[in-house]
Amino acid sequence: MKIAGGRSLPHAPIGLSIGLEQSVLLVWDRNGGVTLFNQAAEIQASAQFPRLIQGSLSADGSTPAVLLANGTLLLLRQDLSVRLEIAAGETSRAFAIDNHGHHLAISHSTGELCFWSGLGQKGKRVELPRPAIHLAFAVEHPWLAFTAESGLAGCADINGSIRWREGLAHNLGPISMAGGSGHWFVPCFSGGLIRFGPLGPPHVSIKGITICRSVAVNHTGSRLFVVGNHGDISILDDTGKPVSSLTIPAAITAVASDPLGRFAVLGLEDKRVLWVHPPS
Repeated sequence: MKIAGGRSLPHAPIGLSIGLEQSVLLVWDRNGGVTLFNQAAEIQASAQFPRLIQGSLSADGSTPAVLLANGTLLLLRQDLSVRLEIAAGETSRAFAIDNHGHHLAISHSTGELCFWSGLGQKGKRVELPRPAIHLAFAVEHPWLAFTAESGLAGCADINGSIRWREGLAHNLGPISMAGGSGHWFVPCFSGGLIRFGPLGPPHVSIKGITICRSVAVNHTGSRLFVVGNHGDISILDDTGKPVSSLTIPAAITAVASDPLGRFAVLGLEDKRVLWVHPPS
């Protein structure tokens, strides 16, 4: 694995999201800065959103969005100006946006999971036993994956039904969705890495991974970029077989894969964003 390029930001990035169709990259940092990069890794737009909790990008790359600490969800244009403002409530803590920005899901600290349309109309709601921390829409399947506190994982649909849920003996990290297959991958920190199928359980532990803090997967699920301790990142195939590895002299704060798995983007504690390529 080799570093192909990098950019420095004013503050350390804490999240990355890549559009599957356009390969544009949305980066958000711990000071509320949001940057949109184009396919050539050039800055397309930047903006500041005080008290930002989370950012995300629709899978087609058309709709950036950010959630603020006061419960406001902002749908943005490509220049990062505000297109639509949704008052979701001060208990909001995480959100996801679907493939084309047609549906949104917002989780609350009360355990409520609410669905909204991309036009700002509130839809169905689901009550979870614990608040969802991480959410991800499937790309080619009409459901939402979620993980919650104390190892709860499950799927819900936009009609307000929970398809399944189960408890795991690990704290769970951010979901990475393989859009083409519908498989989704969840880091378990010291418990390794697990994979769920499109319809949920049974989950499968990826062999050979003992520490996984975050993961990114390409569209088909055939290539995994796995972040371990500090600056360690490994590439695996879909069976868990190692392909390559790299150690960065800075903690990796976020990771994302392009749709084809041709490269990964890393956010670093030292305020850099790096593009890394697997061996040819």
